[in-house]
Amino acid sequence: MEMLVKQFRSILAQTSLVVLSTVALSTCVLAQSTAAAVPAPPASAVSTGLRLLLLFGGGAVTFALYSLLSGLHPLLLLVGLDNRYSNSKFQVALWFFMLISVYLAFFAFRMHHGLIGGIEIPQNLFILTGMSAFTYGAAKGITTSKVNDAIAQGKPDPKITAAAPSFLNDLTHSDAAVPALPVVAPVAVEGNVVLATVAGGRRRRLPTLDLGDTQMVVVTLLAVGTYLCSIYYFFGTDLLKPTITLPNVDNTILSIFGLGHGAYLTKKAVGNVGES
Repeated sequence: MEMLVKQFRSILAQTSLVVLSTVALSTCVLAQSTAAAVPAPPASAVSTGLRLLLLFGGGAVTFALYSLLSGLHPLLLLVGLDNRYSNSKFQVALWFFMLISVYLAFFAFRMHHGLIGGIEIPQNLFILTGMSAFTYGAAKGITTSKVNDAIAQGKPDPKITAAAPSFLNDLTHSDAAVPALPVVAPVAVEGNVVLATVAGGRRRRLPTLDLGDTQMVVVTLLAVGTYLCSIYYFFGTDLLKPTITLPNVDNTILSIFGLGHGAYLTKKAVGNVGES
């Protein structure tokens, strides 16, 4: 029964991401269909159906590449050495998935009209992409450094390995492992730590909702959803110029993205391994 519940949660998590992207694109379509009259689009403007086809086609190709590189298990790309889904891997994989899918969509459209390349990235989008990669590398470096320091001091590895990855729980909760033994006493709270007594009288720390992790997930999904809407409308511009520049990320999204990732890295730097 527990195995079925875990599988259901994993499927629900994956479905949620797909639904989020679909809702974002559907919102753009609805907004365009209900908007007031606007000047006639250029001759190269793409129809609604073709826009969705290109975007989903680019996503399908990117997903296929992810799957091939992971041995047909793309979600394993998000799992760390502690057998948990990694927030830093999730955000960098999702953002690059979106960016590569968008690039392939425009590349395919332009190639169909005899244009190869000529797709440029604006400044803010370049900064946000670099920030995403930096967060992944910095988080990995902080955790590795703390684990190595603990081992060098003769302490056990503080990074507890989970019995099995849990998508939503790993991305939004602390890294404490769920007790393998059954809980025999009510959960107690001591300070900011949630404890439970398991068989044998031992007390085990339980996972708790982590603000830094949850905030970074929300910020990443917000940035991806907002940018997909910008891309949808960008298909209505002249895409057959010798060089086109992808839509930029506005300063508000860039600032929120930076603050969210900064808070996550700060939490990683000052917190204890296995607790932050």
